[in-house]
Amino acid sequence: MVNSFIMKYKLLFILALYQLTLNAQTITGYITDETDNPLPFANVVLCNNTDSAFITGGRSNDDGYFSIATDRETGILKVSHVGYQLLYISAHQGHIGKLRMQPDKALKEIIVSGSATIHKGDKDVVWITRDMRRGSHNTGEMLGRVPGIIYSRMSKSLSYYGEENIMLLVDSVEKSPEYIKRLHHARFDRIDIIPFPKGKYEGYAAVINLHTKPNYEGYEGAVGGEAEFFPTNRDIDDDMFGNGKWNESFTYTRNKWNFMLNYDGSFEQQARENYSTIDYPMNDYAETVIANADTRKNHKDYDRKHVVTGGVDYQIDQRNSLSVAYRLGLEAADRYDYKTIQQTHHANATDTIRSNQHGDDNGYAHTIAAYYRGGTGQWNYTADLNVVLNGWDARNLLQKTSGYQNEDNRHNSMRHTLARAEVNRRFLQNKLYAAVGYNNFWKSYKQTRLETQATLTDYTLRQNKLWLYSSYSISPATSINGSAALILNNTRSMGQRDNYLSYDASLGLYQKAGKEGWLRANYKCGVSNPNINQVTAYGQFTDSLLWVGGNPMLRSSITHDFDLRYHFCKWLTVQAKYRLQPCTFASITELREGPLENGTTGHYAATTTQNVHYQNLWLGLYYEQHMGSLTLSADIDYRYAQGRYSEYRNAVGYWFGNCMAEYYWEKPDLYVSCAYNLSIDYDAWAQGKQKNQVDMFWFYVEKSFFKERLSLTFSYVLPLHLTSGDNYRSVTTPATVAYYKDYSLNRLSNHNFEIGLTYRFSGGKSVRKYQREMSEEK
Repeated sequence: MVNSFIMKYKLLFILALYQLTLNAQTITGYITDETDNPLPFANVVLCNNTDSAFITGGRSNDDGYFSIATDRETGILKVSHVGYQLLYISAHQGHIGKLRMQPDKALKEIIVSGSATIHKGDKDVVWITRDMRRGSHNTGEMLGRVPGIIYSRMSKSLSYYGEENIMLLVDSVEKSPEYIKRLHHARFDRIDIIPFPKGKYEGYAAVINLHTKPNYEGYEGAVGGEAEFFPTNRDIDDDMFGNGKWNESFTYTRNKWNFMLNYDGSFEQQARENYSTIDYPMNDYAETVIANADTRKNHKDYDRKHVVTGGVDYQIDQRNSLSVAYRLGLEAADRYDYKTIQQTHHANATDTIRSNQHGDDNGYAHTIAAYYRGGTGQWNYTADLNVVLNGWDARNLLQKTSGYQNEDNRHNSMRHTLARAEVNRRFLQNKLYAAVGYNNFWKSYKQTRLETQATLTDYTLRQNKLWLYSSYSISPATSINGSAALILNNTRSMGQRDNYLSYDASLGLYQKAGKEGWLRANYKCGVSNPNINQVTAYGQFTDSLLWVGGNPMLRSSITHDFDLRYHFCKWLTVQAKYRLQPCTFASITELREGPLENGTTGHYAATTTQNVHYQNLWLGLYYEQHMGSLTLSADIDYRYAQGRYSEYRNAVGYWFGNCMAEYYWEKPDLYVSCAYNLSIDYDAWAQGKQKNQVDMFWFYVEKSFFKERLSLTFSYVLPLHLTSGDNYRSVTTPATVAYYKDYSLNRLSNHNFEIGLTYRFSGGKSVRKYQREMSEEK
């Protein structure tokens, strides 16, 4: 009887589902290329059976699926895509299955260059064109020709509308940014750019995802190095050599496997002058760092790094892949301070002492990562696991001729894991996109004395984050999106525990404006709580008159972010950003009186974390134009920062600017660029502000030989500046008045040249098919 009851309702459910399908009045299907890989952004048009008149249309999504709403039971589908033959097929309402497209051989000799960008509500899809590849020897240089992205060949850095906080992916898998930039662009045919990313990549300015060509096979590698020299010795004492970098990379792709191995090494040295004055008015005492009598620079740095990364990717099928990676990082740094300090005591008595300080750090970092990317039907899934094991020893010895000596040697270990899972799909004929995800983060940080193994810090943080993201296409020209996240935080510090919730939410808008213009707007609000270190009622003296402690009275921090980006006149983009934090966290110093570290009673400076008011404004204008072999780009930003707490207030405004001209001669394979970079970097907080000025004129030449296998680069920074290069910081509190003047940023980059040499090799089936003239590129 129970079985008959179940069978009855199963039958009713099937009949209801069948009726719902009849009422859906849609034609759905799945479009692939000749190798059965999904073919996104194919145009699908439904025409009348009798006269082929247009009825309605649509476009396939990222996974090749399409859905067309129509009340016609039958019709003719016309499917088109750049580089493929037109496909005509009789269609009926319902799911018509897979439609396979064939390459258009007639396009063999046709060259179509220029923009191939499709703007969508939540991302831009860029098809790589001939113009983008032309003159580019690697993926980094090719990305520099994507609208909105600037690649500096001198610093090997990428920025997206002025921001360098970018996540780079290959087929949705995280790889080393340096490795990705050195890959040959022949591997890729499409780029996804996601501005204001949500979910697991929240906080990045943009996510750039490069898609590998279907069935790509081949191997490639590069070996290179760069050396920097300073003919006038810059600030390095009696040493013309500045920095050195070297790298090796290898990638092999065959069938369903991809193997990669990458190594980066570097050596950097720097000597500079740092001056400061710290005055304790209530103690009638001051310390001033003055120039050394022997003219030696009072600060030197030596840094050495080695990073090895290996990974394997396996394509299970056309929708599912698995990747694993391992990274080993080794770092060593030495710091030397040789300072002459003038001490002013009571009744203006003055002593001059020498302060010698040496610190060295030696550390390692192991990273193991696994990534799964897959999907079935309309559903897509991702899962990540990252495990990081860090450890480093920090030794510091301070000696003063006054007799004071302090040795501080510590072992630091930090371990953390990050696990992420995501499910997403599209609904309502691809107009609605929804994603839900879960992040689990765990971090453990421990600090002990090297000599005694006594525990100094023992801190653990656990986060469980649930997030939602959705976007809806109101029309082909208008889309909206929104996200929300809830985070459960659990902290433990030296036996004390705390649990609290934090959250954030955002709203976004995309609006097409005319033929070339578009607008993106985004608002985000977040609420977070202080960690247990900030609210623990501990305190300790870090110097004879300086005390640092926690504040149990802290409240939650609130942040509002507004972002607006408007592209117009084909070559111009304006950006406005505003951050308001009416109740954020910052260190505040006050005057206290009580027992000092030496046992006497007196005034001292006490620093704790307080809730303060902070706001930041950013206005930017960006220009980029490609005119054949000539590329011009420029940006100028104005930024304003203000911090306020009680009666304390500081505000500053500052400018950023860059302009660059690039020219590529194809026959001699010669690339030339010149640029000017301006950065007058100010920042302000309640009790202080800083100002860093630097500007640089530079000239860069890159010449390739032996069909792009060997490249020689030369760059030169002119000794010409429009700013002073000053770098200073001032702090005014009830207990202290301090002024810090550090090295001149202009002098650190003045009159230097850099020579680089890179050898590339490649081979394999798909590489041999690759035509340098790009005659098949759209």
